[in-house]
Amino acid sequence: MLFRSTKWADEIHITLANVHNDIGLQPQAHVYFDTHVDWLDFEDTLERHDDPVK
Repeated sequence: MLFRSTKWADEIHITLANVHNDIGLQPQAHVYFDTHVDWLDFEDTLERHDDPVK
């Protein structure tokens, strides 16, 4: 799943879990982190961004 918006005109957001092949890019952050499931363990140092509307 890809996401593009005029709010972030120079970015394309990719749901990496839906991609099976190497896309040549590394994740830069977790977005909407406050809505992730509790059982998923994040063992990385990526920035975590919550829903900005809440």
